[in-house]
Amino acid sequence: MSHPLLIAIDLDGTLLTDAKKISPRTKKALQLAMKQGHKVVISTGRPFRSSEPYYQELQLDTPIVNFNGALVHHPIDHHWGVFHTPLQMNVAQGVIRTSEKFGVRNIMVEVLDEVFLREHDEVIMNTFFDPSLDVNKLPEILHTDPTSVLIHPHEHNVDQLRRFLEEEHAEVIDHRKWGAHGTLSRSFALGSVRL
Repeated sequence: MSHPLLIAIDLDGTLLTDAKKISPRTKKALQLAMKQGHKVVISTGRPFRSSEPYYQELQLDTPIVNFNGALVHHPIDHHWGVFHTPLQMNVAQGVIRTSEKFGVRNIMVEVLDEVFLREHDEVIMNTFFDPSLDVNKLPEILHTDPTSVLIHPHEHNVDQLRRFLEEEHAEVIDHRKWGAHGTLSRSFALGSVRL
């Protein structure tokens, strides 16, 4: 082998099957690549808590990219550093205020490992969290720059809200679909993506 390669892999829709598992074939290919000296890195929009099991399963020893790049750290080498690029408070507050005016179903804010929900919601809880995770009530005023903001809108105003948020916050918004079989058919995830 002349030069080792860096292999950055996403989780959902890439590494994982529809059942959220790593197939034996994919696992074998990645293990072979690592044995040949290549470096495998997980790069995902997920928080660390929901990507760590796959990191452990692959027996990685590399940094990991979470929240679409808003958090980069090394789970094993604590001297490597933690690179956290959260949303600015004023941007997050503006997005939350705008979303509330539209009458969204719910708002979820994450500050590294802390999770806040505007309203308790079984669909969000079952889609995103381990039952043992502590989820806090979203305060009226944020006091810390958030790592991510997730907006769960009503279907009737999805397009209007998306357009408005993209016009107002084009530098931080990322629109995507989440959830199994449409349980969270449309959500807006916001987070810093600068590396």
